[in-house]
Amino acid sequence: MTTDLELVNRVRTGEIQAYARLVERYERTVLAVVLAEVRDPDAAQKLTESTLVSAYRRLEKLPDGSQFGPWLLRLARRKSIEVVRKAPVGVGAAVGSDDSDASFDGFDPDWIGHEHVLGLVARLPEDERRLVGLRYFDNHTPKEIAELEETPVEQVTRQISRAVMRLQFWWEREQDQ
Repeated sequence: MTTDLELVNRVRTGEIQAYARLVERYERTVLAVVLAEVRDPDAAQKLTESTLVSAYRRLEKLPDGSQFGPWLLRLARRKSIEVVRKAPVGVGAAVGSDDSDASFDGFDPDWIGHEHVLGLVARLPEDERRLVGLRYFDNHTPKEIAELEETPVEQVTRQISRAVMRLQFWWEREQDQ
């Protein structure tokens, strides 16, 4: 598997397709991070796209290409918080939606359960959130994640297991209330 550093270096030499591979690798995790803050699926999708474009434009400012994933997720969270702060009444309007009140009419009722899980994931420490996102949102294997993170597979597996146990604990505690 090609590392983030290799892909970033290829993007910097003008190979646009390498950035497409980075987007494929992180798009779902970025969406999950954005959605945890914005809580509007349409607005989150637009903000995710905007974040990925911004990251491409700012890529030259990234000092260490191997840190692309954590850098991208920090950028996504920062942009999400900024949008939420600027639009206290309706997040959709701040991201370019025509719907100024950001109503949820017509949304999938199953969304509430997913939103709740994303909220729990958002409470994890950044390193665990990144690993959970790579594993469960972007469907990378522990071996692939270990290569991306440049850490042993056993360590990745332990960290993901710990994060999942924490999520299960929070979920069960909230269900009992």
